[in-house]
Amino acid sequence: MDTKKVFQTFRAPHSALSYVPAGRKDGHFYIVDNTDNMSKREQGQKTEFWDDYGAWKKPSCPKTLFVQDKDRVVTVVLRDNKYCVERTIKSKRVYVPLEPQPEQADVLVMHQTYQTLNASNTCKRRITWFGNTPENFSYLPKDRALIEYIGKFPGAQFHGNVKNAQKNQKYIKTKEKVKAELKSELKHKSAKQVEKKMNSEHDNDFDKQRDDKQLMNFKYNLNKKDKPNSNAADHIIAVEEMVKNNGCVQRVCHVQGLNHPVITLYNNQQICDIKRFCCKEGGEILGLDKTFNLGDFHVTPTVFKDRSVLRRTNMEHPICFGPTFIHTNSSADTYKIFMHHIADRLTDNEIDNLVIGTDEELAFKTAIHRCFSGATHVLCTRHLKNNTLKYMEEHSGCTLKERQNICGLIYDKNGITESMDDDTLNVRVDNVRSLLVKPENQRFLNYFEDRLLPLLKEHIITPFRQGKIESNWTSNNSESANHVLKAAVNWKICDLPKFIESWQEIVDNESKERLRAIRGMGNFKVARPFEHHLVDVSTWSMMTGDQQNNRMKRFRNDKGRFHANEIRSSNGQRTVIKTPSAGKKPNQQKRKRAERSRTPSCKRRVLCD
Repeated sequence: MDTKKVFQTFRAPHSALSYVPAGRKDGHFYIVDNTDNMSKREQGQKTEFWDDYGAWKKPSCPKTLFVQDKDRVVTVVLRDNKYCVERTIKSKRVYVPLEPQPEQADVLVMHQTYQTLNASNTCKRRITWFGNTPENFSYLPKDRALIEYIGKFPGAQFHGNVKNAQKNQKYIKTKEKVKAELKSELKHKSAKQVEKKMNSEHDNDFDKQRDDKQLMNFKYNLNKKDKPNSNAADHIIAVEEMVKNNGCVQRVCHVQGLNHPVITLYNNQQICDIKRFCCKEGGEILGLDKTFNLGDFHVTPTVFKDRSVLRRTNMEHPICFGPTFIHTNSSADTYKIFMHHIADRLTDNEIDNLVIGTDEELAFKTAIHRCFSGATHVLCTRHLKNNTLKYMEEHSGCTLKERQNICGLIYDKNGITESMDDDTLNVRVDNVRSLLVKPENQRFLNYFEDRLLPLLKEHIITPFRQGKIESNWTSNNSESANHVLKAAVNWKICDLPKFIESWQEIVDNESKERLRAIRGMGNFKVARPFEHHLVDVSTWSMMTGDQQNNRMKRFRNDKGRFHANEIRSSNGQRTVIKTPSAGKKPNQQKRKRAERSRTPSCKRRVLCD
């Protein structure tokens, strides 16, 4: 339609649509709301006039200027900063300046966009809207746009980048508003979760994702955008910078012969907690276990239980992360770099009281022997049992029932691992030997005598007799910590800097949650030896910042108050209060050992008579 008809259309009563409706639009026009596009133009962003026709070619966007001259509208052009009227004199185009010159605010600006459909050169559309509307043109709205369709629509087509039409659907552009909503949801959810949410909330296909491939592409681009660097070398540079400004990245060590540095993560409070809960007689076990599939690296965290608080749901001490090691090589020399660094923060007496629990990995055993020579090293019976079953299956002639019976004699209740004295141990070992007399079991018998039994004696039976571990100790705490790490990265491969940030968030969050216990809030409650730190939450709110910090500092450094006569069982599971006066007669002054048992003289005479 010409300009005059465009003005008449806008001047006539009408209502604006949010979007052009779906369906064929040949020879039709629509007035749509242009408010969002006005905001986008002010911010330098692309505008959107959505329809279901597919992809349009790059548009041409001319603009036309108008002024009101009495009762008529005159088209003008800007030449040499002057508004002129175009004339044709003797077949030549001439621009005649207006007299007097209008003000810029009195000039109407009409924008028009011409586009051709990618699928057909005969299908076109024109979009008209106004940028500046003077008072003389107040009937022309700035927040409306007129969209005209010309030609015949050939039908929906595949996108130009489609390689296999059978595996793809015909292309219809997704609304920018829908894209923004999808990207916002994908920041914190998986593609599958967003797909379920959008399908449950929207019935209209144009108000949700095109398919799951689109969601996965959005998710990939979001993750790529969040990555601070692009390759492994850049990741290492970023981690080296973290040593300067991150309190948890303590050391990045380059070792000759290794392509990737080894990284040590911990904060000062974690070292303090190890001293409080692990480096004392009857303390917690410091567990180590290597984690896989977190990225192009291995992660070996240490874990222990915080005895200062109890989880309200099960009344057990929570599992906490200690110093963590990131590496690509799993040799003993690599582990020694990490363990030497931690051992230097402990005294010899603290190391002597330390109990370290791992699986059967030889590199762990060698590094612990070198770096923590005075510590007690215990092994996980679950790993040993699984390795025993696997060896028997591959190198013995035992049936499944016989293999299970032999493992039961070794690891189950009243088995070799629970032998409290040498006589019981010898009898139970002989019972196992009696089941391995067949020639086809000779290889496993040698394995049992030469490898398994020495491991059991040194790393399970002896610590169990000394009361340093419970019977059949397992590394379940380490496995739980590994699960937390994988859940933090949503069970996906993670870049090194991003993983370190996730690890730090986990450590900081669990520390803050445990501190809430001293004011009676949160998921934990203060354990009995630390109850003197409890503060009512209303009293806490009245404290100054320095008072609160001092209170938290005392709590985090306290090893707990125990009764002077408190006695703890050898396995650390039971405590009782010793009563020195128990068993004495009333008003007895002497010790029980020194006091004689006397018979009154009257009773003695009766007995004699």
